Parts: sequence; C-alpha cells; structure tokens
Amino acid sequence: MKRRPTLTNDEQLWLMNQVKMSSMTVDEAVSWTEARTNELRIEEEANNNNKDPAGRKTFRPAHLLKTLLPKKGGRKITTGDATNSSVVRKNVERSSVSSEEQIETSGGQDLRSKQVYNFSIYKCSKHKVPQKRIMQIDFGVKVISLIHHGNILTNHPFSSLVNVDGQEGKKVFIYFDDSQELELNAENLADKTKLIRLLNVISEQNDCEERGQPFDPCEKLQLS
Repeated sequence: MKRRPTLTNDEQLWLMNQVKMSSMTVDEAVSWTEARTNELRIEEEANNNNKDPAGRKTFRPAHLLKTLLPKKGGRKITTGDATNSSVVRKNVERSSVSSEEQIETSGGQDLRSKQVYNFSIYKCSKHKVPQKRIMQIDFGVKVISLIHHGNILTNHPFSSLVNVDGQEGKKVFIYFDDSQELELNAENLADKTKLIRLLNVISEQNDCEERGQPFDPCEKLQLS
C-alpha cells in the first residue's frame, strides 16, 4: 500500500501556534493541511516520475497561506486528506503534541527572535517525585503554561507573575499573585539562565504596563 504524505512536526506545531494566536481559524488550518497534503503528493509523484531523489520542501509559512488554500469548486477531498485533516484538527484544538516534540520542534532557544519559548523542566512538589513538564512562555498571548503530553495543565497570565528566584544548581522558584508558588528544576544550567532572563523581562514589562509606559520585550532581549 502506498504511503500517503503526512505533515511534519514543524508543520503541525506551526499550525497550532497560528490557531492559538488567532492568526488562523481551525477550519483554515484544516484547509491548509488539505492543500499542503495535495502539494506533497504532487511533488512525490513528480519526483517518482523523474527519479529525482530530492527531499521534501520546507513547509510554507503564513504569508503563502492563500496560495495553498483550496479554491471554491476545487477538487474533492480524498481519504488520505481527510485523515490528515482530522489529525490536525484534533491537534490544533487539543494541542496534542508530545513533550519531546514540543522541545524538538521549538528549535534553538534564541531569546532575540522568538515569540514562543519551550523549556523542559521538572516540577517539584512535596511528597512527590519531580514530574517532567514543558513550560511554555508565549509573548504573543502573554501566558506562561505548563504542558504535559500536549495537554495544558495550568495557564498563568504574564500579569500574575510576582517574582522569580534562582537557587543553587538548576532550582528555580516562580511566584504568582494568587499565592501560588512553582518550584522547578531546569533541564540544564543554560536553560535555567534563559528561563530566568525571560521571566525577568516579563516582570519589567508588567511594571511598565502598570505605569502606562511602552515596553518592547524583543528590543529588551536584543540588548541582553
């Protein structure tokens, strides 16, 4: 049986972020998936006909969305497309990406050029073994989230951040205004440094917003 083209982890995570930031609706994400799947099928057929071993092209970002959306009166959706679309719809609605995929597809943690940052952390609590989680810091929607197996466990708006305290080793304490305290261990010291830096920038942003002063976190990170 011939293998049908499927979306990469990069493509699925990108689609979820587009929907999360309201840049795309779920239906638009599904339509993008259908069009992208069809494009990949055509590329594979052309490569097979030409015996061209070239690999898959990089996925198309949002500015090419319209060129990939199916036009009215276009082709019927095949079974393969419907399966892909169903998976993507579930992913973008439930953010069902594994912890490992969240980290792998997030790329390098360049603090100067990203809006969404994913960190692998170990959440500490009394009488429990530290639990591995993904901490996601999203400057687009101003939310700090804890994610496990693609499910969002907690959401803390940036405005609720009170303080961050780096302890010995990889230990970090994060305090929120609802009296919640989050104790965690970073995956490594480099991640700990980046995480604390980002949280400090969020604190500065909160102070400026309270005073009604403009603040650009990207510019602040450029100077760091």
